[in-house]
Amino acid sequence: MVIAPPVGGLDRQRATRSTSYTPPDGGGWGLVPGWVSDPMFPVVVDSGTALVLLGNGSATISVSVDGAWQSARTLAIRVNGTTVATQSGGTTVSWSGSLSDGDRVELWASRGNSGVTITAGWIDITPV
Repeated sequence: MVIAPPVGGLDRQRATRSTSYTPPDGGGWGLVPGWVSDPMFPVVVDSGTALVLLGNGSATISVSVDGAWQSARTLAIRVNGTTVATQSGGTTVSWSGSLSDGDRVELWASRGNSGVTITAGWIDITPV
């Protein structure tokens, strides 16, 4: 599918996932894979791991995940490789700021020593 960039700004863009992923054991960070574009709010997804934004503007990136939680977990939003927001112990994380055409948005996760599996989720980029 070819997605044209928005004219004069940033449109809502969203990806979802429905595959199981277990972050590295013992507190290491792992890049959460399995993202696919939501046809209602299309976004370019590179190799199932990074959302590649189309357009420029201010936006809020919101992430929510579902899964099995038997130990501590931390979620992190990274934009172009830089961590912009983290959330420990929860299932959501968000960040607001300025984004540019081609920016790469990723979700990273870590866990304690056992029992964290992410089974579903979404990343939503909403213009503000």
